Amino acid sequence: MPLSRLLMAVLLVVFPIFNFSLAAQNTPIWSLEEQLTGASGVPRIELLIALTDAYLANGQTEKALKASEDAERLSNRLSQPEWRAIALNRIGRARVQGNKRRSGAPFEQSLRVLRQNNIVNMALQLDN
Repeated sequence: MPLSRLLMAVLLVVFPIFNFSLAAQNTPIWSLEEQLTGASGVPRIELLIALTDAYLANGQTEKALKASEDAERLSNRLSQPEWRAIALNRIGRARVQGNKRRSGAPFEQSLRVLRQNNIVNMALQLDN
């Protein structure tokens, strides 16, 4: 695979993750919470991740931890390994920000999920 195609493939995977983080920073929490009430499936996972990022940005670590754990459970149930890896990353972030014990374990588990499913997401791997 030529380098340009590999780079394009990586960007197509990485961009949505950063896009959700930016959306979380620019969308009021109440709006995300409101959208969550009618959401299901992968859109619900996306909203939970966006909510996690918004909560973390506002210092609401307990709410961030709950939202990220909900996203992890749902992504696992729906067999969405990349979303599960992202949710595990956010669990780790919430634990670090909240000074919780065993904050490193979710990062390691996120990397394991990526490896086991042959998912290349360099941004997430570096963040873990």
